Amino acid sequence: MNALKVPERLELLLLDEPVLDLYAAGPWRVPDGVYERIAERVGRLYRDRRAAPTVASLADLFRPDATMAAAELLIQAQTLFGGFAVRAGNRRDLDNELFGRVFARSAPPIRDGIGWIREQATWAVPGRWLVFAAAPDEREQAYTMAAELLDVYAELAPVRDRLDALKALHELGLRNPVRWRTGDLAEELDQWWADADATTRAALPEFAGPRSYLAWCVERFSAAHERLADALGGSAPAAALAAVLRQARMTGVPTDLDDPGGSVRAEFERTAATWSLEQWRAETRAWLADGLRVGEADTCRAWLDMAVRVTSTAQWASGIELDCRVPVDLFHVDFIDIFQRPTVLPGADLSTEDLSDDELIGPPEFADTLAEAIAATGPGAGIRLMLAGPEGTGRRTAARRVIDQLGALAPAQGVVWVSDHLFTGIAPSQAVLYLNETARAALAQGKVLALDGLDAMAAEETCGPALAEELRRCLARDPALHVLAICRDGGDLRLFEVNPALCQQFHVARTRDFTGEQFGRLLRAAMARRGVEIDAAAVAAGADLLLRTPPLLNLRGARLVERLAGEAIRAARARHRADGPVKVSRIDLPAQLTPGGPHADPLAELRACVGLDAARRELELLLAEEMAARLRTDAGMTAPKRSRHLVITGERGTGKTMLAGLLGRLYAQSGALDSGHLVSVDRADLTTDDGGASVKAAVMRALGGVLCVENAHDLTTAGPDLAVRQAALDAIEVNLAKHGDELVVVLTGSDHGIAGLLAARPGLAAHFPKTLRLPALTAADLVRLYEVKATTAGFTLADGVRAGVTELLERSRTARTPRVVTNLLERTIARQARRILADGVVDEDESLAEIRPEDVPATVSDAAGELPADPLAQIDELIGLDAVKAEVRLMVAEAKADRLRRDAGMPVTTPSRHLAFIGKPGTAKTTVARLIAAVYAQLGLLSSGHLVEVSRGDLVGSYVGQTAPKVRAAVDRALGGVLFIDEAYALAARGQDDFGGEALAELLKLMEDHRDDLVVIVAGYGEEMLAFLGANPGLASRFPTVVRFPDYRDDELLAIFASLVAAAGYTLQDGVLEEVARRLRSAPRGPAFGNGRAMRNLLDRMVSLQARRITAGDRQDITVLLLDDLPEPTENDIDDTAVGQYL
Repeated sequence: MNALKVPERLELLLLDEPVLDLYAAGPWRVPDGVYERIAERVGRLYRDRRAAPTVASLADLFRPDATMAAAELLIQAQTLFGGFAVRAGNRRDLDNELFGRVFARSAPPIRDGIGWIREQATWAVPGRWLVFAAAPDEREQAYTMAAELLDVYAELAPVRDRLDALKALHELGLRNPVRWRTGDLAEELDQWWADADATTRAALPEFAGPRSYLAWCVERFSAAHERLADALGGSAPAAALAAVLRQARMTGVPTDLDDPGGSVRAEFERTAATWSLEQWRAETRAWLADGLRVGEADTCRAWLDMAVRVTSTAQWASGIELDCRVPVDLFHVDFIDIFQRPTVLPGADLSTEDLSDDELIGPPEFADTLAEAIAATGPGAGIRLMLAGPEGTGRRTAARRVIDQLGALAPAQGVVWVSDHLFTGIAPSQAVLYLNETARAALAQGKVLALDGLDAMAAEETCGPALAEELRRCLARDPALHVLAICRDGGDLRLFEVNPALCQQFHVARTRDFTGEQFGRLLRAAMARRGVEIDAAAVAAGADLLLRTPPLLNLRGARLVERLAGEAIRAARARHRADGPVKVSRIDLPAQLTPGGPHADPLAELRACVGLDAARRELELLLAEEMAARLRTDAGMTAPKRSRHLVITGERGTGKTMLAGLLGRLYAQSGALDSGHLVSVDRADLTTDDGGASVKAAVMRALGGVLCVENAHDLTTAGPDLAVRQAALDAIEVNLAKHGDELVVVLTGSDHGIAGLLAARPGLAAHFPKTLRLPALTAADLVRLYEVKATTAGFTLADGVRAGVTELLERSRTARTPRVVTNLLERTIARQARRILADGVVDEDESLAEIRPEDVPATVSDAAGELPADPLAQIDELIGLDAVKAEVRLMVAEAKADRLRRDAGMPVTTPSRHLAFIGKPGTAKTTVARLIAAVYAQLGLLSSGHLVEVSRGDLVGSYVGQTAPKVRAAVDRALGGVLFIDEAYALAARGQDDFGGEALAELLKLMEDHRDDLVVIVAGYGEEMLAFLGANPGLASRFPTVVRFPDYRDDELLAIFASLVAAAGYTLQDGVLEEVARRLRSAPRGPAFGNGRAMRNLLDRMVSLQARRITAGDRQDITVLLLDDLPEPTENDIDDTAVGQYL
């Protein structure tokens, strides 16, 4: 039978051309270079610093340097195609086509011609990502930027009308910036929609809201259905709509759906007992295929497009998970089958002679297996080839060459690529259905079905075994189907464990890491492809460099060769100052190809670690055990399988993560790991979902290397997201069982925290038989480390420096960690530079490479500014506060006495130095806290003595998973000093969904973890603070000392006012102080009375009034404040309603 003639506007869908097929607009041949130019513009703009940093909820999606511009660009691209619109074609995957370089974990674009994408719907304000993340005074710039970003997509012809409409909406917003700058942004869309013209509304129907959009979709679906029913016969639109709602898993007709007469509801209820999804899909597929045959292809596409939109809008409005089973993919298969009936690709005359050139390099048995697989291919017998090996060893190159050979007799044929990413987390039924339909389409078109990551597909927790078994059945059922599978190193063995019968269907060709001779051939070939000559010495040196370069994630093997070729050619052209052909010599080769360098010796680095001798011996023993086990296996012995996973415990900053990275590099150097790279995660990284997907993503990034879970015990702390954290631990156990041989997992944390975690999770503990404990370094270790780091940085130490550093570190009672030494050296170098360059000249007796005793700071860590020389004296100079001063002197005396007892060899326990300050605003609580921090730093109890002020907003997040990272960030900033929490009682939970309790629990834990180098001071009003501390016994015990700050007396406030006036450089006219005293006597002392702050506010107001007076022509002495400069008593200048920090 001859093929039917395809409608002219749809002919593109049958050609081997790059096509974007937006059903609403029709297929579009993507002009050469358009996607590349858009991707380049996205690559320039995604980190635009005019935009705010990426919010936490998007941190895992984009690269670390991305800003909210990346999120805005992505949502703009999705919005342009229409709410839940069908997008197909072999260039439909715009996320990966345009944003591959922006995503944290990019994937190859999906380029088969069968699948489709349902775009997301946007109901909110255009530009919302940029504007919501911006500060109020930056929103106008953010919104202007959002409008500019739309120009990135100017070359996408199918969405030009919608692009113009989006620009028009942005212009409406920019006409009245005050409205959205100060108001509720989410409510502004209604007003903008009301202001929009008819053209804009017609182009953006979803912006009218879900209810109106559903009506819009139903109207167009009914029109398409009526036309098809007229041509083919069939049910009424109401019955068809009811079936679509059944397919959408709706429990009833949505209340938002306009159903005059209740016909849709009646049909929905009538089919409750008899309706079948599979029967509906089959009948709908056949009905639409008949529509294609009678010339209604466009109407069929409109029916499908609107059916998908109705499905998704109804699900979204009803809160149902989006899951569309409208048979769009089956329609694609039938479209090709009806309009173009290809002949099944023959294989009798295939040849292997072109498979052995410089592009395809590997072990001899690899080429032999390829030849066997092709030789077994013939009429009715498709190729069955599996390519397994490490990244960058030619698997995909071999796949392309085999596909080229298979297509030699039928160039119109091609390949359908299916990636393992498609099956992440989907149900078995969906996975099996997709595989079946894709395989049938490939068979019908004579294409090769290429499965990229078959071993990963089979390892999928939800659908892997079912997928593997269905593939086995497909191969048995359709012997003419060409299937080519790509697996990771050892993937064929892992697949065998899942489905042995499936493995038997394939010829398995295994690649290996390249030898020096093979690297040399690859380098010559890479240069030849670029038209560049390379001499023999450079080839030999390049091969040696490649052999010594450790892999960096997936940058390895042939990919490293390409990197080396590019860098060498650039160096050669720069040396010859020419853009044309050049010859690469040994001098043009770079010294290293990856960060850390090929010459970095992890064992040498390990042995150079100061104070970690015991840890070094343990790691060397682990390495020896691994090598011995491999030797026994190679000798044919049955060696017991040992877990390589490890626990490393120790104080913060003792080098736990550094040791995990060294372990990975050591294992990679010995061949035990594929790359040895380090992926470091913490609780926030692993709890972004409740299904374990974030854990699996981290494991997949770490395959071949080390996954370091920092502070792993945080996954067991109490809090509202405990269930999510328990799910993360479950996922870690599952992935250890599944991928334990492909990576090393290292858990780090404190001794007691990790012990509690493993005791509570015996299944997890079984994977971690060995614990490495890092001791706190002695003062002598720290001094030695200081010397090593200074020498490595190129500095010499003058006489007296070592003694000064020793005295400083011995005096300090803070945590003794390498991080402390690093900070101390950095500050020393900064002080040295400031000393030498103070006069702008480097004298003959000054050396930029010499550190002198005066360069060593007075405290271990940096403070926020210079510490006062005598903070105790400054406390004594404060006006009033006699009881506070006495309490501070008592605390200082206790600290000094503890130090004397310790020096005398007496056992001393570290007391809790956390404090509670109780008092009204303006009673000097913050000032005293800052001075106490400085006092403790001088006594060596804190390493820096700085103060970090926070409130509830700085510590409590808005959603699950955000609070703990905010608390940890605040504590990190305060380490070495004082964390001052104002109005701390606001942390008390305000309801079931409030995260204040989680913030408090995380804070208490961190206070215990860092008790040697952190003081927390909670402050606020008296009654509220006492109730806050009394409500939780654990809180009261953490803050044993309560310091009360009384209100200032009138005479003290008057003295404060006079002191502020003098400090500002002013003098007072006679009578001013008396008038201020009179006003103080009559001022109400309510809860919000500002005390000392009220005096500051009064002075600021007087200075402003004086400015008005002297600029109006009264040029008396500008340093004198007059009685006339006092505000009118009616201005309530000294009362409990005055404007200040506490409103």
